[in-house]
Amino acid sequence: MKISISRSAQELAISLRGDLNESCEDALQDLLSKIEVPSLVIDVERVELINSLGARYWINFVQNLAKNSVRVRFSRCSPAFIDSCNTYPKFAPKNSIESLFLPAACPSCGDVDPQLVAKDMFSSDNPLESCRCQKCSKALLPSLDVEEFLQSVRA
Repeated sequence: MKISISRSAQELAISLRGDLNESCEDALQDLLSKIEVPSLVIDVERVELINSLGARYWINFVQNLAKNSVRVRFSRCSPAFIDSCNTYPKFAPKNSIESLFLPAACPSCGDVDPQLVAKDMFSSDNPLESCRCQKCSKALLPSLDVEEFLQSVRA
């Protein structure tokens, strides 16, 4: 796993790239030791695979953030990250997801292109209502059950 960090006076911005698996425990412990601000935002767009052991290490990381009174928000969440939020109730704190990639497909040309959806669209009946295919400009449709996919962020 690769971790990129940028700092401001009050907030830490973290970008994760790679898999949350059996090899991420030390990286997450090291990251935890570097967090000395009350708020952080974590970009998880490039987290593609999460196995059960990685999920356990991640949940421990998130719980330690809470114990240290660190407010965490997640942006640009990958489908794998959202799937884990749906599977493991403690994977991300309630209301901490700011944006996510919703798998989408064009019914006209068949192009598949995940779309970034902001928090204000999570409760919409059609979170992709303003999204268009880059190839043919037709309206995109979710390529999975939206209700099931967004269950943890709508709760």
